[in-house]
Amino acid sequence: MSIQILALLLSIAPAEPAPVVATNADMLRAWDAYVEGARSRMEERLTSAKPFLWAQESEERMRLLRDGGIPVEPLRPNGRTALTGGLIHDWIGAVYVPDATASQVLAKLDEYGAYKSFYKPAVVDSRLLSRDGDTRRFTMRYAKKVSMVNSVIDADYETSYFPAGSSSWWSICRSTRIQEVENQGKAEERLQPIGAGAGYLWRYYSITRVMEVDHGAVVEIETIALSRDIPAAVAWFVNPIVNRFSRSALRTTLSQTREAVRP
Repeated sequence: MSIQILALLLSIAPAEPAPVVATNADMLRAWDAYVEGARSRMEERLTSAKPFLWAQESEERMRLLRDGGIPVEPLRPNGRTALTGGLIHDWIGAVYVPDATASQVLAKLDEYGAYKSFYKPAVVDSRLLSRDGDTRRFTMRYAKKVSMVNSVIDADYETSYFPAGSSSWWSICRSTRIQEVENQGKAEERLQPIGAGAGYLWRYYSITRVMEVDHGAVVEIETIALSRDIPAAVAWFVNPIVNRFSRSALRTTLSQTREAVRP
């Protein structure tokens, strides 16, 4: 789920976004290596003594979950990894859904056509494109206004689900197409070419884990996104804003997920 990423990336936008340098081969190779590393770390959780959930690595996180809180933290210093011309954003959070089972969570998150209801007002449209075994393809359009900037992104995603025991599972979601939208809802509405636009979001990847604990289920999401970089001249001012937005936006998404799943 990438709803929270748009708010994070819009926070680095100037009032009148100028064209930015498009993705380059070195950047995309670094991105591919980064997400492959994230998947490898996930698979290590299945075969090592490491807890299945990130939240289980800290008693403080588990206590916060049981009290109804939503822990959210960066997985890299400040949640960002700098590339040539771009940034990788990597944040993780978790939420506890009382009296829910892992199967109920899976069933609810499988309702892709209902995301426009679960995650409104950010998600303005969502549709399932296809089902193939444990793989889903869906499309989603989401919008966010931050300060003077109003951006709409239209994207396709592919999600694959994997069992991790009788009461837990995990999934990977990756973008297969991301395009910025100009003039949404108007006669002159159009999709910008892939890779063009302000560079709020070039690639997206997420890992979701669900596990039944304490008469309920924990939903955990790690979101990884590739965006334009932050100009050095404003980084001192913008970086704290990015952190604040990313934490708040992911927490909102997890809260909305809990409300959607709650029996």
